[in-house]
Amino acid sequence: MKGYLINNKIEFWPEDNLLVLHADQRVNYNLTAPASRCFLFLLLKAPEIVPQNDIYKAVWEDESILVPPNTLYQNIASIRRGLKTLSQDDNIIITIPKKGFQIPSSINIQEMTLQDAITEITASPTTQSPVRKPVLKSKISALIFSLICVLALTLVFFTLYIPDKAKNNFFASFEFVGKKNGCSFFHNSNTADINWERELTYTGIKLNCDAFPWVYMTSYKYTPSISIIGCNKPFQNKNISCVSFFFREVNENEKK
Repeated sequence: MKGYLINNKIEFWPEDNLLVLHADQRVNYNLTAPASRCFLFLLLKAPEIVPQNDIYKAVWEDESILVPPNTLYQNIASIRRGLKTLSQDDNIIITIPKKGFQIPSSINIQEMTLQDAITEITASPTTQSPVRKPVLKSKISALIFSLICVLALTLVFFTLYIPDKAKNNFFASFEFVGKKNGCSFFHNSNTADINWERELTYTGIKLNCDAFPWVYMTSYKYTPSISIIGCNKPFQNKNISCVSFFFREVNENEKK
């Protein structure tokens, strides 16, 4: 596992999406996966000025994901919030008007490995906590998330590729709710009090209706998550291709 030591104050572990205070491993800050990829891209390009379009391409377009324009600014703000929380330093990522973002040459960046961190912390007599305890917590969270993804993909596989009667099909209970931007939208049943257009707008997800015009949304009134599956054909057809998105709102308690 490779990480980065920034100004001898903050460790950044891209694989864990984690910022850690170098002097006290118990103090850490979790980044979202997109924010972590943005920060890693800026670090690899430092001290160059990185155009916004280059970041969009590296973080989202290469993954075939369409995001609204302000998504980049939200992720940069999240990185800055984490850095300031740990070091009170506002100058690690700077904005170059009309050009992009930059980690200036005055910022000291050192590559490090997990073994480097363990060796340094073990050699310090003042350290009381295990060096990678926060990372272990992060890895457990990542494992749980991976299991959820596997279960979701398994459900999609059985729904789309295992022949069955319509009443047993996962999408058979979905109801047509309307068309928008060339997409036909279907929503899980018993959701008369849910405004699907408002929820779609709230997620900020931009759908490619030319490639995946059949869209199936799953949400419930009192849950913070929304699942969206876009397909190139209706679910009754064989050999269809689909993409999936999962949106979940995180409250302040979960961020801590």
